[in-house]
Amino acid sequence: MRKGLLFCVFLFLASCSRGTVVSVQHYVEGKDERASIFAGTPDPDKNAPPEEKFLVRWNLPRGDLHSERLELEILYGDMTVEKVRKSITQNQGIWIYRLSKAYVQEKSGILTYRALVTRGEETVAVWEDLLWFSQITE
Repeated sequence: MRKGLLFCVFLFLASCSRGTVVSVQHYVEGKDERASIFAGTPDPDKNAPPEEKFLVRWNLPRGDLHSERLELEILYGDMTVEKVRKSITQNQGIWIYRLSKAYVQEKSGILTYRALVTRGEETVAVWEDLLWFSQITE
């Protein structure tokens, strides 16, 4: 009993850590993935075209923000790299970047991606997909 309680406390504390500065999740969404399809409720977006989403989260230490920017780099199957930048005005937040499924198919799919937090020319934090390899994109 006591070991189980200690394990639960450790698990809770580990999940509350603020070690990750930036992270990315990639989602592919079509009409079949919408909750309204399963619940049978009306959905004003049910005829919206399928899309791919990047959910980028950042959590910077408290303090003054000094021109930090969030950069998302996407390497497509046709070997082109798209760089999208966003100014950061808060210490933590979530940004959703959307791409149409047709555009992604035109670019031969998404191979890999990464996110960076920069301050001027300095890179503060990096999150890379497991398949990201710098020599491919440079």
